Amino acid sequence: RLFGQDPSAVRVTLYRDSAAWCPYCQKVWLQLEEKQVPFRVELINMRSYGDKPDEFLAKVPGGLLPALELDGQLYTESLV
Repeated sequence: RLFGQDPSAVRVTLYRDSAAWCPYCQKVWLQLEEKQVPFRVELINMRSYGDKPDEFLAKVPGGLLPALELDGQLYTESLV
């Protein structure tokens, strides 16, 4: 979601569940939308829907969702 920004200027990637029913993912997603922060979305399976991609597990070994990457720094906890 770009909100009129250039795609090369996007600094945020949101890793969220592919089914879109995780309330924690929705909380982060809605905040990005409300603040109109340009972001990319990477859809990741919940454990009940199959295995998580290896490239995601390399970044987030515990596989927790949501995860937010900002300028290469990964955040997985809501309180950060």
